[in-house]
Amino acid sequence: SGMAACGAGIAVADGWNHRVLIWNPPPTEHNQPADIVLGQADFTTTETNRGSDNPSADTLFWPYGVAWDGTHLWVADTGNRRVLMWQGLPTRNGQPADLVLGQRGFDCRDENAGGVPDASSMRWPHSLAFFGDSVCVSDAGNNRIMVWHTTPTLNGQPCDALLGQQIATGVDHNQGDYWPTAGALNMPYALATQGDWLVVADTASSRLRGWHHDDIQGYGAHP
Repeated sequence: SGMAACGAGIAVADGWNHRVLIWNPPPTEHNQPADIVLGQADFTTTETNRGSDNPSADTLFWPYGVAWDGTHLWVADTGNRRVLMWQGLPTRNGQPADLVLGQRGFDCRDENAGGVPDASSMRWPHSLAFFGDSVCVSDAGNNRIMVWHTTPTLNGQPCDALLGQQIATGVDHNQGDYWPTAGALNMPYALATQGDWLVVADTASSRLRGWHHDDIQGYGAHP
């Protein structure tokens, strides 16, 4: 469900097997086995959260998005309602993540961290993109884009700005209106950057939306 170039290799989000596969270097032959698997202890297991009811730093549940910022590997662990980050490219099977966003710790997977939506919680993170040091996450289930202006360093760190909602507790499609507006989103799934632009697939409104980098630094509902 997602792919990204990472270092000298390639990472693939194998969502329904609840794992991320890494080839380093990229494959050159048909059906070439991956070199590293994340989310599972080995290449033969496929259970959600390795068969546990609760997640941990080394498990995954429907990982839909994967991204590489040049220093960190990021995974939108959608079914666990969180984003995981690894410092550098993982080097061993089942390697635990180093940081989690969207939850207070690695052992929780509650919708919006079990409370009222806020600037740190997630419902359906789906994709990631980067503007220099800024990290952008499409939180599709909360109909918003979360933006950290610098790389987060703390588990559950609140974002610095939001796109698509006017307040951090707002989660409604199109901010509660039937018709879309220039400031609203409806199930934003995919993100991409091109030059100075962040482009968002505003899926349920059947459109693409774009923000300029300079606008994002001062735009959105601030927590």
